[in-house]
Amino acid sequence: MGIIFLTVGMSLYVAGESSQQAVAGILSRVGFLLATIWLAWPQLESLKKRSSIAIMIGIVGILLVVAIRPRLFPIAALLIVGSIFLNAAMRRFSSSKRK
Repeated sequence: MGIIFLTVGMSLYVAGESSQQAVAGILSRVGFLLATIWLAWPQLESLKKRSSIAIMIGIVGILLVVAIRPRLFPIAALLIVGSIFLNAAMRRFSSSKRK
């Protein structure tokens, strides 16, 4: 999907129509993001074992929002860091309760 988005985004950019420049930028950024996720997949698998699936879906969703709207990066970074700390706290609490 990432390669397809990159190809379509770059072809729209090369076509040069000003009405399609915004779509070309969005497709290119999302394509780069998906390609990066694909390259980092082994590390994400190990992270998935240490965190919940809801946190992982939330982080990917936030990254997609940042790919579309880069100005939201500071808010997204705070949300990601907060969700990671919340996940760690929840895991500690649930593991201490099991013992």
